[in-house]
Amino acid sequence: MAEPTLPAHRRKRVGQVRTWHSARYAGLFIFALVSLEFQTLGLFSRTWTIVAIVLAAAATVILALSARHRSIPPIRLNGADFAFLLFSAFAALSVTWSVSPASSATQAAVGLFMWISFLGARRVPSLELVRALVIAGVVVAVVSFAVAVFFPSVGLQPNPSAGVPELRGILEHQLRLGLLEASVLAIVIVAYLNGQQFEVLTSSRNKNRVIIVILILGSIAPVARLYSVTVVLALAIAVVLWGARRWRSLFIFVFVAVASTLAFFWQDLIDRLDTIDGGATLSGRTNTWERAIRLAEASPSEGYGYSTFDSPLFDGIFTTTYRPQHAHNSFIQTYFELEWPGLLLLVTMVLIMVRVCVKSHQALNRIPYSGLLVLIVIMASLTGHSLAGTPTTAMWLAFVLLAAEANEAAALRRGVSHSRYDRRRSLHSDHGPRVNGASRFTA
Repeated sequence: MAEPTLPAHRRKRVGQVRTWHSARYAGLFIFALVSLEFQTLGLFSRTWTIVAIVLAAAATVILALSARHRSIPPIRLNGADFAFLLFSAFAALSVTWSVSPASSATQAAVGLFMWISFLGARRVPSLELVRALVIAGVVVAVVSFAVAVFFPSVGLQPNPSAGVPELRGILEHQLRLGLLEASVLAIVIVAYLNGQQFEVLTSSRNKNRVIIVILILGSIAPVARLYSVTVVLALAIAVVLWGARRWRSLFIFVFVAVASTLAFFWQDLIDRLDTIDGGATLSGRTNTWERAIRLAEASPSEGYGYSTFDSPLFDGIFTTTYRPQHAHNSFIQTYFELEWPGLLLLVTMVLIMVRVCVKSHQALNRIPYSGLLVLIVIMASLTGHSLAGTPTTAMWLAFVLLAAEANEAAALRRGVSHSRYDRRRSLHSDHGPRVNGASRFTA
């Protein structure tokens, strides 16, 4: 009598751990992050923040429930997590002295909910997150151009400061669109430098060229001048810090050449800025910094409280024609709201994030994608809002990808003391990145 056989779909599972669709979760987490800065179009101002938290929390819970039965990596915390939690605790404590306790409590709670809800994202392979981010960047660019064509009042920035149409598309502000698209374009460049372009993009060179063209157009159309420079500088620094020797030498040469050219024509550049409305003050940023610092120095020793910069109490210190909703510098704003203790905690968190990226670079042996995003966030925070306060796509993209790469780096380091076979297996499992340079570890 013949032995009974199992159906084909069940035979595949015998002796195997069931796979999980990490790409789907990566897409869900990335969509949630990008949606943070979608236009609300008259809806509740925190609509997309709530949507992002709910989507990410649902994905995190599902992954946690499935972890026993599937090859899903565990959640590991790193130094940046503890630094963020410490900063968040101090921000929450500021409720006791805040000039707007409700605002301080709400924003501190939102930050904590964001951290909790995106814990599951670090279980997803980092290259899946990077690939999903590139797809999101292309989709946002295409949809934004379409919105600008058919609904100009929605897709173009009202009262453009550059004197030309500025694309904002489906995002709340053109600067945010420019920063997102330029960051994704920089990610693609890093993927080529890492030799992972076919894993991050597609297997077709022609399709990859189209993707790059779309990202370039999406980076130029918003006219995000300072943010564009920020991304270029961050990319150069990332390559100099973590790139291969040949790329490092090239970027150093280009950086020195550009810096020398700017130094030679510096006075001409200043004179030209003086002819542009708001140019010499970086579109009014220097005035905002000066007034914010002056008011901060007159504040109580602990500051005015977390997330109070946009309080109506301080409307009088700015001009009647322009009231900035943030200080255009995350560090100055933190000093304004939380004084020196809060600023010290924020700087400590940033330094720890950079340190985590360094450790990921050492373990993964590539330019860390999170390292590039962390550098972009730090530099963007010097002329805009990215760190602390209202959640931004830039900040949380950097934090989520940093946690994912740190998770993989920790898994690799745990396998260092084992056999070469164990180490090779960890590189090709869902616990680690499927990288082209795997042979570097097994040679």
